[in-house]
Amino acid sequence: MALFGPKGFAAEVTEGIDLESQITLTGGRITIGNGPQDDLRLGADDIVPEHLTFQQRDDGKWEYFTTGRGETQIDKGNPRTGLLRAGMWFRIGHETKIVLKRADVPVEDGKTGSSQVPLTIAIPALLAMAALALLFVLNNREADGPSNGLQTAAWFTGTADLTPALDACLTHALTPPAYATASAIDGPFWLVMAGAEGAQSARGDLQKAVQNIISETHILSGENRHLEASQVLRRIEYVLPLGTHSCPILSAARIDLALLEMRGTR
Repeated sequence: MALFGPKGFAAEVTEGIDLESQITLTGGRITIGNGPQDDLRLGADDIVPEHLTFQQRDDGKWEYFTTGRGETQIDKGNPRTGLLRAGMWFRIGHETKIVLKRADVPVEDGKTGSSQVPLTIAIPALLAMAALALLFVLNNREADGPSNGLQTAAWFTGTADLTPALDACLTHALTPPAYATASAIDGPFWLVMAGAEGAQSARGDLQKAVQNIISETHILSGENRHLEASQVLRRIEYVLPLGTHSCPILSAARIDLALLEMRGTR
């Protein structure tokens, strides 16, 4: 409970398929990329292992290092290495943007500083945590059953057909942007919108992608891995890039996302 603990940095994804994924810089070295050994593992296919490395110096300041194996942009400063500062951003690959922000960091064993929290802070905080726990229990009690209270459950269990819902999402006449490519995560969607050759096949690929996201979300949720499930479900906004246009799939997914994040932060 580091309400007044030491300040450090956190790296948060603000754009891309891993939106809102973040990590606090601790331990002296943090790597971000798509490799199995990276501390923050991202899913975009144009990111490489150890795309970004953050290293703490002896004086406590943090430096960044970028790899030459992938595309990287920063807001200003040396493109390969330099000191971190709050508010600076990195764009790795074409879609993923990472912003550095101030954050509380835990006090490590053997370092000076007290881990004691005054009772005037601890007691109200504990009461608030108890209230959140009660809310979670009540929510789970209402959500008992195979659906687990999620709006997309019927498409996962097969009790509802996904096809009519997807048809409703595709009724909008949208023009593909100039940067759209068939191999991108939103490629099948824009092929369908363009009505180009292969649009029927692209529609099948699009439905399969949506179904896979929903299925993976429910499997992870069933294992009580709610935050991981929410990260998977966020990808549906990129597979169906409809923004504020009406889409029953996105409407259900957005409700589920809020529920999963609430359950995952209990």
